[in-house]
Amino acid sequence: MFRAVVLAAGKSSRMGRENKLLLPFGGGTIIEQVITELKKVDRMEIIVVSGDRQVREIAGRLGVETVSPAGAICQSNSLKAGLLGLTDKITGIFFVLGDQPFIQADLYLQMQQVFGYLQKIGSSRDIILPYYGNKRGNPVLIGTGHGENLTRIKGDQGAREIIAGNRHRIFKLVVDNPGLIMDIDTPEEYKLALKSLT
Repeated sequence: MFRAVVLAAGKSSRMGRENKLLLPFGGGTIIEQVITELKKVDRMEIIVVSGDRQVREIAGRLGVETVSPAGAICQSNSLKAGLLGLTDKITGIFFVLGDQPFIQADLYLQMQQVFGYLQKIGSSRDIILPYYGNKRGNPVLIGTGHGENLTRIKGDQGAREIIAGNRHRIFKLVVDNPGLIMDIDTPEEYKLALKSLT
């Protein structure tokens, strides 16, 4: 069993006044697209981390649990909020960016399969990083054995410290999916994203 922690508490400062996750995309909004793809994946428990009322309402309408980050809005607090209530049945945690609507269910499934195979053969590699060409993207999948260290991170660095300190435990998964390096931070990027849909 896996948990997907959807990091959706950012300030969207580069987008202007609007919460980028609520912008129209496909048949709904950006955050709806992200959640909808996750819901297609078996053995996936989903938690959306956000203090935004509309984001929480959308998640609730889709049957997904939400939590609010404690303290200042930063990646580490959001990440830690998403780890609350982990049970022994969870073996790996996906950290998913709420502004990456191009990531489809098959990537999550592929990462699950690779993680499961590595566990089956007794490999110590329990951090799966997806790559498009030579560029690392998201989501990141980290084994729950790193859970204690994840709860100690601080600031706006997310899981980077864990990744940097465990190079020997990384498996690089190269996929033909440019969506894993495409996020939406600015009005220009949003326009390009919409254009790619047509």
